[in-house]
Amino acid sequence: MIVDSKEASSNPEIVKNLQNIGVDFKVESLPAGDYYIPSVSSKDLVLERKSNTDLVRSIRDRSIWEQLILLSSWKEIRPCILFEGSPTVITKWTDWSEGSIMGVFLSILFDWNFQILYTPSERWTVITLKRLYDRLGSSKKKELFPVGKPMPRGLTLEEQARRVIEAFPNISAARADLIQKHFRSVNNFIRNWATVDEISGIGPKIKDGIGKVIMYEHG
Repeated sequence: MIVDSKEASSNPEIVKNLQNIGVDFKVESLPAGDYYIPSVSSKDLVLERKSNTDLVRSIRDRSIWEQLILLSSWKEIRPCILFEGSPTVITKWTDWSEGSIMGVFLSILFDWNFQILYTPSERWTVITLKRLYDRLGSSKKKELFPVGKPMPRGLTLEEQARRVIEAFPNISAARADLIQKHFRSVNNFIRNWATVDEISGIGPKIKDGIGKVIMYEHG
């Protein structure tokens, strides 16, 4: 599992409890979402966690729709909104009706075609993440291998290729996975690196860093 660095910083108790119950995870910057869970037999799952306050804030500043756009542009994953808390609390804090709140959920479900999970508390969120991690297949881990160390034996060709991509500056395991799925091969990535910023979450600065490495001439 990969936990987004901002999510880990703002919710350290979730990270601590995931560690306590034996979930193997990395903390990295994700291009979208809060939790990336690899799957053995189907598309990987990416969850955007929304507490009561998060949901109200993101609806008011309309950032929720930007987040949904980012998630929907991430190919080859299953996007999911994990709502934590009680909708009843939202009606007490705001003048929103039950119908308007349910309208947001129905839009996410039917207009955006996202899955929705519900948990009543942070504790239940941790339990849900653990069960998802176990159910989808914890054996498919996207490992990070530090640059400069020998490549471990027994890696699949896919894992070896991902490690090559991870060697580029500012390329995390999650970004390497996106690049690998977009270009299909390291060869295609090297030949077409100038278009890498078309991938959600990879901007001009990262592209320039990749280009400097590829175009570097020794001596």
